[in-house]
Order: sequence, then structure tokens, then C-alpha cells
Amino acid sequence: MRPSMPAGALRILPAYLGFNGLTDGWAGLNNALRNVQLFARDELTQTEVDTVADLISTATSALNRLPREQR
Repeated sequence: MRPSMPAGALRILPAYLGFNGLTDGWAGLNNALRNVQLFARDELTQTEVDTVADLISTATSALNRLPREQR
């Protein structure tokens, strides 16, 4: 068992803590998750990799559902 969160996964914290539910918040969260997927993949368990992929899908869906004037 790991004692703490992998260093690469910490890339999500600024976007997570600054999330406001608006377009910029969803975009920031989506970008941060993609960075975790790209740069921290080797530090994550397969379950965590799958969870990050699911969260990216959710964030992308949320961005695509926003009214055009909010994109």
C-alpha cells in the first residue's frame, strides 16, 4: 500500500480546488485529468488509471453539454 498520493497525480489539485462548475472550471479539470493520465500513468494502479479515464469522459461530456454561449 502506498503511503500517499503519487506525485504526478498532484497535478489535479489546483484544478480540483479551483473548480467552479463553469466552462473554465470544467476545462481546467479536464486538462488536469489529461495531464495526470499522460504524466502519472506509471505511478497509478490500473484501477486509478481506469478512474481517471472515466473522469475525463465525464468532464468532456459536461463541456459538450454546456450551452454554446458558455463554451
